[in-house]
Amino acid sequence: MARIRLGTVASETDPPTGQVSFYAKNDENLYLRRADGNEFTLLHSGMAGIGGYEVEQHILDLVDVLKLEVTLLETPTQPVFTLMMIDGGPPLFYGLDFTVSGNTVSWNGTRLDGLIEVGDRIQIIYY
Repeated sequence: MARIRLGTVASETDPPTGQVSFYAKNDENLYLRRADGNEFTLLHSGMAGIGGYEVEQHILDLVDVLKLEVTLLETPTQPVFTLMMIDGGPPLFYGLDFTVSGNTVSWNGTRLDGLIEVGDRIQIIYY
């Protein structure tokens, strides 16, 4: 488990084909950029209020996969705005792909149940 703190950049170049970039611009918003040059705003810094947003990366072990959950370092203040990605894939959404209770992110009973495997890297963005 790791915490990622992002410095801001003025602009971002397109990532290589088959990859995406996550970055914070000077406006302190969090963005996703695809190889085709399309950029998407994931989180506005104003959404986070005091303290900003957190980005955590987890490499799933057998216990995580069997429990169908991971524990975050902090508790999201607005769980409904939590995003999750698997191995740099597209954003997954609260309620459809996973749920949040306290500081626990679970995919039990969601579209991801049975799809996540040992060794998968997941990134969770929350505030």
